[in-house]
Amino acid sequence: MGASTDTMSWMFVAVVFALVAPLNAQGGWRSGRATFYGNEPWLWSIHEGSCGYGYIWPDEPLGWDVAALPDSHYEYDGSCGTCYEVACDPMVFKDNYGNELDRLDVCFNPEQSVVVRITDTCPCNYNDNYYSNKRWCCGDMDHFDISVHAFEKLADMKWGVIGLKYRPVSCDHQPANPAPVPQNPWGGVAPPAGASKPWPPRFVSTGSRAPAPVVQDQQDDAEKALEPEALEPEVVAFAGPKVTKGSIISGQIMEGWSDSSWYSEAAGEIDGPSGQKALCKKIYPGGAVSFSASEAKFDTMMSMEFWVKTDQGVPDLNINLEGPQGVCRMVKMQDLSKSGSVTSEKDGFQRYTVYLGLFDRVDDELDNVKAFAAAFQGCGGNVAGAINKIVFRNDLPWHEQIMCIDAVRLLGAEGAQ
Repeated sequence: MGASTDTMSWMFVAVVFALVAPLNAQGGWRSGRATFYGNEPWLWSIHEGSCGYGYIWPDEPLGWDVAALPDSHYEYDGSCGTCYEVACDPMVFKDNYGNELDRLDVCFNPEQSVVVRITDTCPCNYNDNYYSNKRWCCGDMDHFDISVHAFEKLADMKWGVIGLKYRPVSCDHQPANPAPVPQNPWGGVAPPAGASKPWPPRFVSTGSRAPAPVVQDQQDDAEKALEPEALEPEVVAFAGPKVTKGSIISGQIMEGWSDSSWYSEAAGEIDGPSGQKALCKKIYPGGAVSFSASEAKFDTMMSMEFWVKTDQGVPDLNINLEGPQGVCRMVKMQDLSKSGSVTSEKDGFQRYTVYLGLFDRVDDELDNVKAFAAAFQGCGGNVAGAINKIVFRNDLPWHEQIMCIDAVRLLGAEGAQ
């Protein structure tokens, strides 16, 4: 009849032990490979991760030692804020196109390691860089895209990609043999003008595998609890005169503007409020629908108006303005939808009208008068005339969103030149 139940149980235990013993013998290390990002001219990329942490201060816990985990990785879901210990591992491996890469002699010291925090996504599907992303991020081998600041502690950047051993750790884990900072480390970028450090610190470890990052809402709540006199008013819908000063989309992207979207793709056609086809895109995690201006467009502007339609209710997108001096304050569409900024509905589209001053409220006095001024004064260290980009970002790490947008225009106050 076969082995007894007790004998089979012992056989099962023996098999399991045989499988896990090698892993335990290596301290739980797994095998993979690593590329890097955050070098010139993409210095800001480590601060624009899909987890939505924004600018990362170098003296925060772990600082700029961050990483992007592929969306094909089995631990990707819920990975934002989690930490891994990584070390260069001499090996020969292949990319997803079958090319063999010899990295047996490139590690500074295979016994030295770095702890990195996950703040971004290495997307398998990425239209702007399809060849490279398919080469590394589509699951043929465990892969990490680590910041240049962490990579340069493990190997020379000239190698581009290295063999890696890694293991999940708590974010306050101290490596037994930490990799030293090089004598001439790669330079980073200064914070945007007027930016202040988060309080409480976003990256305080809970001592667990998956520390919960302190996100902007929690930060705002903590500040309000300590300084009740500094409570911000709710976002208020546009209530002033609407005088069109410049269209961005009216069935098509208008002259003087260009589509600078990333990690997104066309998603069908529907008629928009403009009477022509709306711009419909699927926005992947970490992606954005973005419009760039070739010349000054925001001088004397007061607000921005646009029509949006989705099949998932209110888009969970973050809106931002950008200029050469940096990014402005993020405005959440979810917050706008609760505050009266949705001023009309038509054929499933909702019209949003947003004061441009909301993008600079971090620098306002207590009454936030600048947010509701008759003319936009600029944000993110940029004067109004320097703003050159409008961005609708999908900072959710776990799913794409489809958005159709139409009739986007800037509005100026009555009599503004």
